[in-house]
Amino acid sequence: MRTRLSKWCRLAGEGRVGQYAWVLDSPVNQFDAQTYRRLAFDCTQLLKNNYAEKHPEVMEAFLNTLFYMKREMHQARPGNLLLNVVAEYWAPLSFKSTADAIQEVLQSGRMRGEILIMDTQYPEQALATKYAPAVIQQVITPIWLPNKNAQAKSYAKFGVTGKLFEAVRAMGKLSREMVVQQGHQTVKLKMELGGPLKYWLPLLSATEMNLSVAERIRQHLGTTDPTVWVDAFLVAEAVRQWLNTDDPAVWLPAFDYAENLRQSMNTRDAQRWLPAFQKAWKALQEHNEMENAS
Repeated sequence: MRTRLSKWCRLAGEGRVGQYAWVLDSPVNQFDAQTYRRLAFDCTQLLKNNYAEKHPEVMEAFLNTLFYMKREMHQARPGNLLLNVVAEYWAPLSFKSTADAIQEVLQSGRMRGEILIMDTQYPEQALATKYAPAVIQQVITPIWLPNKNAQAKSYAKFGVTGKLFEAVRAMGKLSREMVVQQGHQTVKLKMELGGPLKYWLPLLSATEMNLSVAERIRQHLGTTDPTVWVDAFLVAEAVRQWLNTDDPAVWLPAFDYAENLRQSMNTRDAQRWLPAFQKAWKALQEHNEMENAS
């Protein structure tokens, strides 16, 4: 028993650290079910390179740990609403223990105030798992996003056929359209994120570029306090996009100028400070060009 468990322990004996201590035995356990109300883990690296397929024992233990933690949090606040968001749900559906946990939420979670949202970029990958069929048939409201490469045979296993399948294929990748099913009813929706809402998109939807901008802004301001850096990040991203550049040497000075202007105007409204910045920045650049020319 000691030998079997040692690989999961930080103190594995003889000065060794167990190979999988990172899964179950952190140097400091900061999790507190009594005080935590939100819990999220970035599992990107575990979902890459078929990690679950190569290390099923590790993946199952890790996923079960996450389910255990969320149960502890909910039990600490009986009756409170709990939102379970499972990205790339094919991973927990690869194992009976976690597939059973998902099924239990689908069957009984509503009585405890639990809601389950599952998503995946690869529906076919979910179908390849052993426990998917039993789970999929219990999903009440499927939402289908655009996929011009959708395969009719695979989508048919989700009940997506005929005109519904053609609608999934026809929607543009950047259209922000979706098809929502519930029972025998289907409706096509569009998420309108233009106009003023466009300003907030970098905060709602991360890309490699805006993540790097956020990190640069936190370093520039010397803080990780979201009450300080979030507004500044949105200013920086708006400025960077307007300048159409990825070069911090270009957008960072413009950000400083824009942020000072915004604060002097005492506003968070981009419809007020952004046009004022654009006008002032253009005038400043023209002035600098004239000085350099003379």
